[in-house]
Amino acid sequence: MKIKFLGGADEIGSSCSLIEIANSKILIDCGFRHHERAGEKIPAFSEIGKDLDAIILTHAHIDHSGALPVAASSYPNTPIYLTQPTLSIVATLLLDTLKIMELGLEADGEVPIYSLRQIENALSSCRPISFNTKLKIKDLEITFRPAGHILGAASVVIESDEGSIVFSGDVHAIDQLTVPALTVPHNKPDVFVIESTYGNKLHTSRALEEKRLIERIRTVVEGKGSVLIPAFAVGRSQELILLVSRAIEKGELPKIPVYVDGLVKSVCGIYNSFPYLLTSWLQKRIKDKGNPFFQDKGFVTPIYDPKLRRDAARERSSIIISSSGMVTVGSPSSFYAGEFSRDPRCLIAISGYQDEESPGRKMLELAEKGKGKLLTSKGEVNLSCAIEKFSFSAHSDAYQVTSELEASKPRRVVLVHGDGGAREALAKHLSTLGFKDIHLPNLGGEIEIGGRKEKRSQVTFSDKDSGKNNSKDTNQDTNQEINQSITNSNDIDDLINSTSEEQTGVLLATNGSLQIEHLTPLAEKLAIRDRDSRAYTITEILISAGYQPNQITSSEIERVKIVLKSKNSPFSQDRSSKLVWRLRLLPGNRIATKKANFTDHDVSNIVKRAFASEPTLYKVGINKSTRSVTIKFYFPKPILARHKETLEQLTEQTGWLMEIADSVHQEELSKLALSLIPAQWEAKSVSFILDKEIVAVKANTFDQKVLDEINRVFQDKTAFKLEIQVPKVVVINSTTINADGSTSQAVKQRLEINAAYAKVKEGFAKQLHQLIRVGLKGEALELTFITPEIGKRYERLMNEIGNEIGYTLVVRQNPDQNKLQQTVKDLLPNEWFLAGEPSINLAKQEITIKPLSKLTIDTQDILRLKQEFFDQTGWQLLVKA
Repeated sequence: MKIKFLGGADEIGSSCSLIEIANSKILIDCGFRHHERAGEKIPAFSEIGKDLDAIILTHAHIDHSGALPVAASSYPNTPIYLTQPTLSIVATLLLDTLKIMELGLEADGEVPIYSLRQIENALSSCRPISFNTKLKIKDLEITFRPAGHILGAASVVIESDEGSIVFSGDVHAIDQLTVPALTVPHNKPDVFVIESTYGNKLHTSRALEEKRLIERIRTVVEGKGSVLIPAFAVGRSQELILLVSRAIEKGELPKIPVYVDGLVKSVCGIYNSFPYLLTSWLQKRIKDKGNPFFQDKGFVTPIYDPKLRRDAARERSSIIISSSGMVTVGSPSSFYAGEFSRDPRCLIAISGYQDEESPGRKMLELAEKGKGKLLTSKGEVNLSCAIEKFSFSAHSDAYQVTSELEASKPRRVVLVHGDGGAREALAKHLSTLGFKDIHLPNLGGEIEIGGRKEKRSQVTFSDKDSGKNNSKDTNQDTNQEINQSITNSNDIDDLINSTSEEQTGVLLATNGSLQIEHLTPLAEKLAIRDRDSRAYTITEILISAGYQPNQITSSEIERVKIVLKSKNSPFSQDRSSKLVWRLRLLPGNRIATKKANFTDHDVSNIVKRAFASEPTLYKVGINKSTRSVTIKFYFPKPILARHKETLEQLTEQTGWLMEIADSVHQEELSKLALSLIPAQWEAKSVSFILDKEIVAVKANTFDQKVLDEINRVFQDKTAFKLEIQVPKVVVINSTTINADGSTSQAVKQRLEINAAYAKVKEGFAKQLHQLIRVGLKGEALELTFITPEIGKRYERLMNEIGNEIGYTLVVRQNPDQNKLQQTVKDLLPNEWFLAGEPSINLAKQEITIKPLSKLTIDTQDILRLKQEFFDQTGWQLLVKA
């Protein structure tokens, strides 16, 4: 046996090793470098030779999979073996990598190293294999063992009569929030090729690091700042979303918005598709919450529209988790870094490994200096915010690698995937523990392994380069005959695969022949399993339809493409990549099918005709890229109840996905309420409690019977309840007379009510925020501020005054909307003019303004305005371009 290291040996990136057994060759990983080495970003594929029998991917990260299309193009008949989650993630990452390379072509003229067609060919050659299932080809057996690094990550065990080899891939030895720890792949292998990324380090306690990050976020938020966490799209981001979500749910962080952007969103959907490979904690979360990352009306919001990034970046306080993890220029995290870096209240929390030439590494260097300029998607910006590093590595450290090797007891150890002295330090440590045969190959290095009876070789180390002379085993047994081989891609009849539905993800029995009649039941089962819309390669669809790997061929893939494009197909080809397919889902994960090819203008007219009898329709929103329609009514809830079947029929008729927006039109709600109230009640103002679906109207008097009749009409039209608020009749001879005529005995030892009012007003006379009014509410005094959030700031003072006057003081829970709008206007610079009145969102405690488009507005003015508005109201101010 011979192992040649074509990349990733003495570096982190471009992982690729060639194993030669008899007359056959297997390639382990096909990685991509972020930066060139000797003029190359890809492994030395020219060393492979004419033929290649199999390619094996340990996991999906680009430094292990990014050059796969190049290898697959050079060896088009070679099968690619990987786990099913790895296939799902690889498809997403390769398409994103191509997009980045195409942007590089536009910016720098750098030609992409592969095309969309080459990605498609590579994905068509993929053959998913389950964990712990032996891939048996003649006398060679290959097994994937869980590596604990990210979803689908595997250590690869190769066994034959000549001996056994283990390739660790990237490994993690402890449970994460998402995936369980590795399992020891093989007992006493002849060769163990293992990563050494952190071979010279010990990780800090994961629990302590999580606590440090949460405490730091809380400090920033309390200081009215926001936190950006650039994170790798696969693995790290999912961990951080769950960590932050758990902290908010447990009350360790306030309930502030959490935004998720970049490739992260797509990968979260893939994690959701494989619950049986996740930790028991995350499986329970999926069972309880459905989507474990994003819930309807939750505090974690994925950003799908790039136009919303600016608002999210300028919102205070918030948390943003975004790719890329190295803050690559052009990525969403680079955009956010450009916004955050100028605000000293903010924090950029670096969460993982940073390549030497990456912007993330530059950030850390600038943070040490305390100043400097940073290149971001917004150009060069001065660094004013805090930047700190947190350790959330999904790689094993020196102690964990050592523990895995001690448990496995290999005859030889080969250390790869390490730089900066990490391999050398780990090798010295292993030598002290009794490991005698340790190899540190360099790029292009080769290790030749004879029979099992050969003598072990003792490795010695020099101070300069402990691994330079150890790239070839000098104890080769030249008389050993090597006669085992594996077959090519046309000879995999002996492939053994698990029949467990849970392991393989098989959802539908099609006997290896997917037909049109199978599409809808398959789509329904995928919608139930995945709980959310995500992209699928055709290979994934076939595996889900019950195909065995030897039934997936290029000709079958081409045939299924035609089936998926059939007239009544519930699958829709992605418009940008053309390589992946999506389910056509209605709200509630119901399946839609496509019919005639209507234009957006046709669809708009069809919708308007369908709802011609509903006078509250005011907008039909068309999204051509997703072929979806958002229909807006003044009062959507009753419409949705009456027209559920109409939506389904429209979708079936047009092939466009139909949904009714759930936001109510507050101005029309107010108009209708006031129009129904008799003039003699002297209605004064209207406020909304949106989460309780209540419209509150202040009036001087009311009649309950008449109000009940009005409410029947009002609730039928709007689904909201109408409440009338009238002044209270205060204490007379120790008895409180309420507006409805009921009475209650006042608490003794209270100040007379007018004296109590005076005491309250005196207590707030010199405070920063104005007390708008004070009035009796039941047995308590209700204090009105511009918003209830401001009132909460004075809880201690209210308790002190309440104890003194003998009343409980409470804060009115409705804001003064007129004062909110006026406060914004008062804060605006004189040269600003608004395109309409400020709009209020009660549910989110925010107010939005839209300056006239011709204005040139300085970012610092916006930041100042937002801060002043928050100081005065406790609400967020959004400024739309």
